Parts: sequence; C-alpha cells; structure tokens
Amino acid sequence: IAAAVCGINLRCSKGATGRVNIYADALGVLRVDVAQLFALNRLTGVTLATLPTNTAVDKGKMVATLKIIPYAISAETLTTSLQFGTLLTFTPLPKRNVGLILSGSPAAKERIVRSFENALRPRLAALNATLAATNFVPLDDETDEQLMATAIQTYANEHDLVILAGETAIQDRYDIAPRAIERMGGAIEIFGAPVDPGNLLLLAYAGQIPIVGAPGCARSPKDNIVDIVLPRLLAGDHLTQNDMIEYAHGGLLEDVPER
Repeated sequence: IAAAVCGINLRCSKGATGRVNIYADALGVLRVDVAQLFALNRLTGVTLATLPTNTAVDKGKMVATLKIIPYAISAETLTTSLQFGTLLTFTPLPKRNVGLILSGSPAAKERIVRSFENALRPRLAALNATLAATNFVPLDDETDEQLMATAIQTYANEHDLVILAGETAIQDRYDIAPRAIERMGGAIEIFGAPVDPGNLLLLAYAGQIPIVGAPGCARSPKDNIVDIVLPRLLAGDHLTQNDMIEYAHGGLLEDVPER
C-alpha cells in the first residue's frame, strides 16, 4: 500500500510492526491528495498520516507513515487500498534566483537593507534559492512610482521571483507599489491574506514571474506568510486568490495573549 500511494522522489522504509514510513528523497514540496487520503483512512484497519499538503521538506525528512492497525486486513480491503493509486506526490525545488527591491526613506536605507536581507537570505537558501540582487528605491513621494515600476520590470526580466518590501508595508490596494506593478504591465492577484502574521501580503505576476509584496513580518525569524507562499512559488505553483483564501484555516500562526 505504501509503495502504491507514493510518487517519485518519495522512498518507503522496510515494513516493521505493521508500519512503513515514507521519506523525501530530495528537497522539495510535498503534495497530498487530501480527499483521497481521507477515503483511504476510512478503510478498516488502514491508517496513513501525512504532513500537511504543500509543506516544504528537506531530503531525508519523513513525510508520512502508514500503519496497519490489526494483525491482518482482508484481501478485499487490500485490493481497495491499491485502487487509490498515488496519493502523495513530490515537487523538487529547482535552483532559483530571487531579486529583492526595497523602499523607504534614504536615511533608513542601510537599516532596511540589512534587516530584510538578513531574514530573507537564509529562508531562500533553505529552499534552494539565492538572493541574487538587492535594489533600493526611495519612495519620498508618489513621483517615485515610475522608478519603482522600472526597477520591478528590470528584476522581473532577470530573476525567477521578485520580492518587494520596505520601511512600511503596503497599506492599500492602490498604494504606490501595486500601482507601480500595474504601470510596468503586471497584474495584481491579491492584496491582503487571511494569515497572521502577514495580513498585508501582496501577490502579483509579471507574465509568469511572481512578485511578492512582503509585509514587515518578513524581517522576523518567526513563521509568517512568507514561509507559506515562498516554497510553492519557488516550486513553480501559480498561486491564485482562492489558494490564499484556503490558508484562512490554520492561518493564525502566532498566539497573542489577551490584554
């Protein structure tokens, strides 16, 4: 059963005590057919537990475990189990180059660059991506919108993914950054996400190149919206508004005590 549910780049351990563990054979993103997973677990005596779908995992990480509960299952149950086919697939993360465009007051440039680079560089490296270049666009007023648009166009032509961030997060759907994206021909997919930390995320595309407007929480080492979207975007997923809405369930990532 374990062999039947696994796609490529997934490896099964030897069976012991009714259990087979399943491991990733590469750095990548685990995909789970959740509806079929639930159906398999409805069969008497068969249990398959997995990591959540779209989880980024390192090579050698255990992603699932199959356990047969009784001493034996019927031939009918076995036959039905094998009919489910591949429930677990795996997308290896290819090498990617990422461009970072930062904005803010010129006096704060050094602090802004240092804080975002220090947080994003290791995040990207863990996903087989390189922070290849950083640009700084001072947004003193709305006349700098064209400067931002030009920088986005240049980076979208040179990189696999572009991240926008700054001294302050994007505050509105028609703030300077989203207007600059549209000025250079990009399309806004969504502004605002049902995830905290990370409500002020912007996701757009320049053709097929993703543009992520990262909120200020991207500077934090704690899990936030950036850790959710980066693995999938770097794996080649074209995330939509519906994809982001689905993150509402489980989107509370940080517990804030009541005051």
